[in-house]
Amino acid sequence: MTINKIIKFRIILFLLLFMSVCFFFHKAIVPSGKIVYVNNFEKENYFLGKLSPGERVAMGDKKIENIIIANPVYFNLYTPRAFDKAVLKYRYKNICKIPLIETGALVDKNAWRYDLKPVENRLIDQLSLVWNEIREGDEILLVRPETLGGEAGTSYSNIKDFISNPPSFNQVAAYNYNLNLNYFLEDYHPSEFATQDIPALRGAYQFFVYLKNENLDLNFIFYDLNKNKDSDDFDIRLYFNNELIDFKHIEDDGNISDNGEFSRENNFHVYLANLPEGAYKIEVKANNDIITKTIKSAHKKMAFIHKLELFNSGNQDIKLYTDSNLIQATTIFPESLQTVKINENNLDINETYKQFEISTGNQGTSSEILLQKDGLILSGDGVFAFNPFSLINPKIKKADYNLDVNKAGINYIIAKYKTPQKIGEWSMAEVEIDLAQAYRENNKNSFIISAPALKQKDKKKLYFDLIEIELNGRSLRDKINNLWN
Repeated sequence: MTINKIIKFRIILFLLLFMSVCFFFHKAIVPSGKIVYVNNFEKENYFLGKLSPGERVAMGDKKIENIIIANPVYFNLYTPRAFDKAVLKYRYKNICKIPLIETGALVDKNAWRYDLKPVENRLIDQLSLVWNEIREGDEILLVRPETLGGEAGTSYSNIKDFISNPPSFNQVAAYNYNLNLNYFLEDYHPSEFATQDIPALRGAYQFFVYLKNENLDLNFIFYDLNKNKDSDDFDIRLYFNNELIDFKHIEDDGNISDNGEFSRENNFHVYLANLPEGAYKIEVKANNDIITKTIKSAHKKMAFIHKLELFNSGNQDIKLYTDSNLIQATTIFPESLQTVKINENNLDINETYKQFEISTGNQGTSSEILLQKDGLILSGDGVFAFNPFSLINPKIKKADYNLDVNKAGINYIIAKYKTPQKIGEWSMAEVEIDLAQAYRENNKNSFIISAPALKQKDKKKLYFDLIEIELNGRSLRDKINNLWN
């Protein structure tokens, strides 16, 4: 080989190397601030991961598992840089008419909470065919016609009129919509004595209390299990009308090892005076190393929202009350296997790490739950209380497949929801996700596809043909300008 040919060959190699470096550099920094990743289930995609776990997905006519057979499933998105917004596009086939499909990004790792957004809501799609509909962009208001039992003389010309002059609280259901309606309890009087003594809870939880001419007065006793190596700081947050009004941060006990040595008990008092009447939400954001030994409360109305984990501390014969239509229970402790009595029905918890569920048929009524012992994780679509008179649920009913609009007396549904586009048997849905609020670790965002009614034992299937994610963030020019300024 002549010297000229050697030089030309080296130049070509350097050009290829330079182009490769430029390509990967471009993929890493995405100078435009916009990029699209696609999974068509034909080949592995480094950036957009497979659906998992494996036991909840199956192989269809694609080369990679594209059929969901149980709920929920997850997938990860790997990106070298962070983005502010994602637009998810799904092409899927819902032959089995699964009533609710949602998706979202992980926002809280400790509580394992995803911010869910609608993909398909068949309740709204079906009611929009027979109820009066006002649609403004992605917002929709459905009004029951008088011929179907609606209130005579109640009509709205637009959504703004509905917001400014809403009907009574118990007539309204909402979906993916932040609607604040006044919630007041008639003939409510504060308790004169401490009436609540909550048993040991593990990890994160949220609850409502109702105040009128009384001060917020809660006494928590916490301790740390020290079973993981992470720092176990945690927060207590207070909300009123969905606005954060107070915040407390509790530092780790100083032991960040996983030696299993329980920390000393810490007493934490939350006291606020001169608060207006209404329902307040208290959120404890903690990981599973934090145990709330007890909560002492002087408030009559106190109910836990959606989920609570009863720590296995040896308590027996525990009574709870709920307005949930669907109750789910699971345990990780063999000694907590038991039969749970819900009204006149039994729910057998006979396996660890398996979720069991039962429908109560509640639509505005309550159920009694009797536990033989603690150590269970209970969840539902309503609230839980340790006293039948403590039940309070200021949340507007959710317009999903659990809601019977006739039994619940619902005459109005307001939602932020876009009906999927139909293409033959296939549906195309587009969902916008706020990634600025999402949890991100090791260059990875986690996403969920949730279809609560999809049970493996029912042998129903949800087919996916395409997942496309369009990412938007600051451009390289924006970042340079920001640094320069």
